[in-house]
Amino acid sequence: MAKKKEDAFGGAKVIYKASIVDIRKESVQDKTGFKDLDDYIPRPTLTDGETDAIDYYTETIDKNSYHTRSITVLANCTVGLGMNFKEGSDIKKINARLASVNKYGFSFSEVMNRVAQDHFLSGNGYLECVPDRVGRIGELYSMSGKTVYRRLTDDTPDNDHQFYYLNPESGEKVPMWLFDPEDIQSDRRYIIPFPEWTATERFYGLPGWRGCLIDIELDYYAVLYQQGFFINHGVPDMAIVVEGGKFDKETNETVVEFVQSNFKGVGNNNRILYLPISTKGVSVKFEKLAIDSKDQDASFNQLRNTSRDNIISSHGVPPRLAGIVTAGQLGGGGEVEGQLSVFQEITIDPKQVMFEQKLIPVLSSMDVGEVSFKFQKLDTNIKEKRSEYFPKITQAGLMSKETAQIGLGLDPAEEKKNMEKEKPEEPDATKSPELKLVDDLEKIAKAIK
Repeated sequence: MAKKKEDAFGGAKVIYKASIVDIRKESVQDKTGFKDLDDYIPRPTLTDGETDAIDYYTETIDKNSYHTRSITVLANCTVGLGMNFKEGSDIKKINARLASVNKYGFSFSEVMNRVAQDHFLSGNGYLECVPDRVGRIGELYSMSGKTVYRRLTDDTPDNDHQFYYLNPESGEKVPMWLFDPEDIQSDRRYIIPFPEWTATERFYGLPGWRGCLIDIELDYYAVLYQQGFFINHGVPDMAIVVEGGKFDKETNETVVEFVQSNFKGVGNNNRILYLPISTKGVSVKFEKLAIDSKDQDASFNQLRNTSRDNIISSHGVPPRLAGIVTAGQLGGGGEVEGQLSVFQEITIDPKQVMFEQKLIPVLSSMDVGEVSFKFQKLDTNIKEKRSEYFPKITQAGLMSKETAQIGLGLDPAEEKKNMEKEKPEEPDATKSPELKLVDDLEKIAKAIK
């Protein structure tokens, strides 16, 4: 339970001096010195029961390039394509306000992109809403899921907060209240969670891609193994075998030093070790140890490709958006367009709705009037392929030319006028070849004047 609240300034009498102050208030992420409170709800752990799952999931961003790319694509497509405001809104005023929403000069789009990335990466994204001293929301900050803990609330006044912010420097836990547009108090700090709820965790979100965690780790350690194999020259090419005797101490040290200093790295291949042996009956042999790497390379590539496909599938991102273009794997424009449409409708649309519903009350509390908006959707039309599709289907007699023009965004009536203007004049059959030549020469003379 929380400790008993002490009197301000230790009960000392304070005389306040009136002055003009800035109405803005700082983010709790910039503050230290709050009292440590321990009534928070433990966060989920991995199967070992000890590793914090949210911390671990967050750190996977550096372990696989396709995983990183997928998180970026999901965040950008959800909140990074722009906003369409309701007709009648003061869009100029809104855009000016959202161009800088905190003391660091971050725009609303930049802050929300970080929140969205955290949402897709750790399953928990948080937006810190800082009220000013007149009861409006003055600043917005992204708050890492690694630093937020939920707590069970009670009915004690000023102790009904639902979250803690864990200061990573001081270890202090700062009370945070769930944002309520009807009750904004200047002495509180507000937070909006964007969790990805699951059936296995009640209080915290978990990322939907966590089923491919093994693939991410497998690929990561496979690459590390290959890196170590390459740097350390893998299995030594040769073994030095001494028969009928042994190296003296000086020779042995020379061999060890040579191997350690010359058998590592790309630039140290094809070096020669000279070992003069004067003792009769003693011979030195060099046995080849290196194995054929073709099978190993093939197995490594197959492993990486399988892990890659599983990672992309878990994120629900179309391969082309994840940077994968394999010959023969993807079809024409219609297939790609279908993948993008499914991606937008199944994966992105529900996320955009969640973000919009939670953000509209916040923006409406930022002194720009009532705000209603929709995040822009991904354009799923593959225009360069459509220009090939419509002519083919028209030539096949499956679609009229006018319908094809409409499908390409053209006005059939306007296109007909343009074609008639560009249509060359038909030769006059009544004129002799000599008269036609004269007419042509006159037209050329007029054109060059």
